Amino acid sequence: MKRICVVLFLAMTLVLALAAHGLTSTPALAQVSKPKSPAEIKGKVTVWYDSGAAWNPAITKINEEFKKKAPNIQVEWATQDAAQLSAKLVAAFSAGAGPDIAMGAQARLTTAEQQYEAWADLTPYIQQDREFAATVAALPESQLNTYRKGSKLWGLPEVVQTVGLFVRKSWMLEVRGDIPTDWAELTDLARKMTKTGQFGYCIFGAPGVTNSAGVQFAYSSAAAGAEYPIMDPFGKLTFNSPRAIEVAKWLYRWHHRDKITPPATPTFTHAGFYEAVQAGACGLGRVGAWNVGAWKASKIGEDFVVFPYPPMVKGQKEPNYQVAWNNGIVMQAKPKDPEAVFAFFAYLMSKEAQTIFFPVRTSWSRTDLDFGTLMGNNERLLYFSKLQKHYAPEQMVVLPAWLSILDIVSKHLNAMLADPRSDPEKTVKTAYDEAVAKCKEIGGCN
Repeated sequence: MKRICVVLFLAMTLVLALAAHGLTSTPALAQVSKPKSPAEIKGKVTVWYDSGAAWNPAITKINEEFKKKAPNIQVEWATQDAAQLSAKLVAAFSAGAGPDIAMGAQARLTTAEQQYEAWADLTPYIQQDREFAATVAALPESQLNTYRKGSKLWGLPEVVQTVGLFVRKSWMLEVRGDIPTDWAELTDLARKMTKTGQFGYCIFGAPGVTNSAGVQFAYSSAAAGAEYPIMDPFGKLTFNSPRAIEVAKWLYRWHHRDKITPPATPTFTHAGFYEAVQAGACGLGRVGAWNVGAWKASKIGEDFVVFPYPPMVKGQKEPNYQVAWNNGIVMQAKPKDPEAVFAFFAYLMSKEAQTIFFPVRTSWSRTDLDFGTLMGNNERLLYFSKLQKHYAPEQMVVLPAWLSILDIVSKHLNAMLADPRSDPEKTVKTAYDEAVAKCKEIGGCN
């Protein structure tokens, strides 16, 4: 009996010792060994990305710098048609031949994870690699959380896109206006700037899921205090509230009553919107960091100031959330050369690599870059380097029903903007009823 107790005591001691050293953790964690120096690693890495020749200068520089650190790791980049990336990933993984790393819009990376759990859980790497943990800590939490599925962190926001409003500086000075602090002031300023050939406020108004009336509704609803303007993370529809109805009424008012938006607004996706902005026809409108350089040679030039979407009313109880979305980077769950793949994955998210990428994208995800050097004294760009206090995610792409519901919202709001006889309250109710029916049909809602 004494011998049995001694054996049990020794066994328990061994278990405790293993636990203290992290050797009895989950299988996922056990698969990740202590990271080696990149110089010690050999292997091959394939990267799929949904961009084209514009990235070539950055890719060349990335490869050169990484080669200095990891001379025995071979990296192959393969550009993909953005519209086909999701389908190609699904097809590749169904055949057991997916890329080691993929970079693209989050929505295009999600399906492979939903169907095949294609992407690695990054949590163990965070726990065992200090530098990588510091990288993840430098990412905006609101965007990082969109890659969490239960306890799994299946990707990282590689680029975070935030939006603000621009106002034409010279126009505002001409009418002796100020940066608006609520929607009444915004409307008043836009009305004063509207005259023949120019419009006070340009917005999206088309049907569809990209830069559409539904997206414009999301921007406005977020500023009115809705953290999740269309659906929440649990799949609950959120656009049937009294606040949502008020937002719809404002959209109706701006277009039909105040007439501060262009007549073509119901056709405006990014194409029509950008055409009007760059033609110098818009006093106010959405702007992102990627627009600042692109607009420089157009009629709007640098004649604008960037500021946050204001709250609907002064003293609003909820924050005026600013919308953000991201492009992601993911790592295959079962790569052939896991150490090489992680080494390059971690490097792509490093400060050095993000800085190299900046000139070809004017976008980033890390919050600790040297923005003063990258942007100089360009106040329009510097605005986007300063995180706002509250963000609302534009997309709930992890929810299977998300795009279908957004499409329904956009369709009905587009019809409202196209018809001055429409009723905003009935528009929201009709859209909600159709969305509920769609949820029952396809699932994915709560």
